[in-house]
Amino acid sequence: MSREQQGQPFPGNPPAEPAVEVQLAGQSGCDAIENLLQLYLHELSAFGSREAGEDGRYPYPYLPLYWSEQGRWPFLLRVDGNVAGFALVRQVEGRFQMAEFYVLREYRRCGVGERAARLLFAQFPGLWLVEELAANTAAIAFWRAVIGRFAGVFKERQGPSGLQQLFDSAAPVHQLCRTGHGQ
Repeated sequence: MSREQQGQPFPGNPPAEPAVEVQLAGQSGCDAIENLLQLYLHELSAFGSREAGEDGRYPYPYLPLYWSEQGRWPFLLRVDGNVAGFALVRQVEGRFQMAEFYVLREYRRCGVGERAARLLFAQFPGLWLVEELAANTAAIAFWRAVIGRFAGVFKERQGPSGLQQLFDSAAPVHQLCRTGHGQ
């Protein structure tokens, strides 16, 4: 049986990357985001930041605002057409903020989160703030790496809930290198 028939790529041929897209969620995507949000908030409860209500659900009063207020955008993350997570982006005081970002476990550690984040940063050029819970060391490492590769330079500071990264997505490193500026 050949390597290809065994499902193994030939040496030197990287495996195909899944197609990642960020899709602005209309009202029809609200249920999917609400369901994913419960998984996300459950994971965050491990850091002592959330408690379930009497109905067993984790409250998140801001979700309906993403369909009713300007300056808020709900996104479904998709991989090869399948729902893989969500992102909630908002604009506060002249900068974009990744309010919430979640990738289902089966899509983690294969570049899906980074590709989705980069698509969002590129879609909203300008100043950004990303904040992680202080105890969520995996999220801190993820965002430092992703933002570092995307923007090259970012500031870090302590925020009210944890560590914050601030950067400008208007001229990310990958654009600077491609155009020859900033070298």
